[in-house]
Amino acid sequence: KVYTKNPAKKGFEAYEEGRSAGILMNSDYLTLKGCVEELLENLGVKGFAFRKVRASLLKAHLSVGIYIGDESIGIIGTLKQKVLGDTAGIEELSYCMLDLIELEKFVKEVYPEVSTKVENYVSEDYTFVIPAQEEVGGILSAFEDDDATTSLKGIYSDEKLVKAGTKSVTINVRFEQSSRGEVEQIVNKVRTTYKLEN
Repeated sequence: KVYTKNPAKKGFEAYEEGRSAGILMNSDYLTLKGCVEELLENLGVKGFAFRKVRASLLKAHLSVGIYIGDESIGIIGTLKQKVLGDTAGIEELSYCMLDLIELEKFVKEVYPEVSTKVENYVSEDYTFVIPAQEEVGGILSAFEDDDATTSLKGIYSDEKLVKAGTKSVTINVRFEQSSRGEVEQIVNKVRTTYKLEN
């Protein structure tokens, strides 16, 4: 999930955000369809059905939409050859896309603890300059005791950094608004060990 505007900062405006999960399988789409059925059943989703649909990336006769009543929660199908290109050794690749925002409506009664409004979350990037030989895992693991999730966005080096024996590391931290204070405390602790660029 990526915020184009930080809701914690002045000037934030509400906007519609999409959250999707994609599944690729080197098999026919009926095999993938069976796997998705099992996944939905394990999530406690009831009353879902499959209807024929058309999608630009999928073969028309080998694609179905996933519905609960009139709500579309995803699509399954076989990718067109033009999408596969010259992929060696792959004759058929099936794809599923699940709309997590729509799906959430039907699983929150089964798993209420994982149902949190998306607008309560913030995504922030932090860039540190660390010794060139240092592993980035030290920074990432600093957030493990918090409810935040971290991911490595990139590692950068230029002539100036090389001469200084350092490298620039950017990480993304995703957390709930209510946890901002705890996250900032962790960032300040990391700041005492590494130079924080922004």
